[in-house]
Amino acid sequence: MLILRNLLVLALALGLAGCAARTRNGSAVGTSGSADQVTLQDPTALAAPPGTTPSTSPGTTAAPVTRPALKPALPAAPSAEIANVWIPLAAWCATNNGSPPRLVEAGAQPVYAIDGATGKFTVRVATQVATWDGLEIRLGYAPQMANDQPMLHALDLTKTVKPLLAGPAPQRLPERPTIVLDPGHGGTDAGAKSVLGPYYEKSYTLDLAFRLRDLLTAAGWQVHLTRTRDVDMSLADRVAFAERHRADLFVSLHFNSLAPNQVESGLETYCLTPAGLPSNLTRGYADDLTQVWPNNAFDVENLHLAARVHRALLRATTMTDRGIRRARFLGVLRNQNRPAILVEAAYISNPSQAQQVASAAFRQKLAEGLAGALLGSRQTASEPAPARAITGQ
Repeated sequence: MLILRNLLVLALALGLAGCAARTRNGSAVGTSGSADQVTLQDPTALAAPPGTTPSTSPGTTAAPVTRPALKPALPAAPSAEIANVWIPLAAWCATNNGSPPRLVEAGAQPVYAIDGATGKFTVRVATQVATWDGLEIRLGYAPQMANDQPMLHALDLTKTVKPLLAGPAPQRLPERPTIVLDPGHGGTDAGAKSVLGPYYEKSYTLDLAFRLRDLLTAAGWQVHLTRTRDVDMSLADRVAFAERHRADLFVSLHFNSLAPNQVESGLETYCLTPAGLPSNLTRGYADDLTQVWPNNAFDVENLHLAARVHRALLRATTMTDRGIRRARFLGVLRNQNRPAILVEAAYISNPSQAQQVASAAFRQKLAEGLAGALLGSRQTASEPAPARAITGQ
């Protein structure tokens, strides 16, 4: 009976196409019957400039936006049992992939690889950090060992591993896509401060948005910016702006900070956490695994968009890869009725990266990398955009 029950649970988990889940917050239950606590890292929030109100973007709760009647339905919530299912990686591969997992590194935290048509997916036991085709990907739960077999959580398999190994589905974009670019922060919300002096995230994001707009417009896209001036704009208004313009895609542009830490550097790309998985970043906000948001209807599209953009930016800039990550507190993403991501393009709390970001040539590289990813090509041929002054507002 125990074997029959496990097979039934396995079948249910393998058929799970994208679901909310109700679990104990942060816990993972193994098939062996033991419980292992999952610890999530919680990086420091972006530094606020002196004399300003701490940033509400991207972290504060946005007011819900009414969803049009014809938008994709929200994922159905699975049972608590499914949310606690751990699957032997070999069994999952036999059903879904055909190629058994390979042990590529032994030791206390062994590394296993799955070979697929779109690349190699690699996981390390006891850490959420995985790789796919050379990109760093953050899982919701750290893989575990049971009965000398690597075990992955069912929702990580269905929401991350399977979509990436399967490759992107045909895009549902029209011939002339409409995209909303969201220059993060603005007005009294200056965002992160550069370690180099009185230069703020809000100015850099606006400049990057202008550059990217020019490249996409030249390619025939319809491009709208949530702000074109140094003004305040709430997260709810940014979501409503995308809804009003019937955007096909939404990209929020940011620069990172871990001040006073000046060592951390690199690129991070975020999409909304699928229901049932813990977030990779919470910044102190509650992370309710049972929540299902409108943007969860685009979990797979979000992941593929994030991966495409992340890879293109790494190629364009040779930045450190800090991974494709998921967060649930990002109010600018949660109520989006379209594929949506948030890019943290570099750490301006790091002196070397802050110097790069201060360069118009580097910001143009970022814009070209983003444009190449969005246009579905590796490179975007363009003339360098004229330098725009970044004022220390």
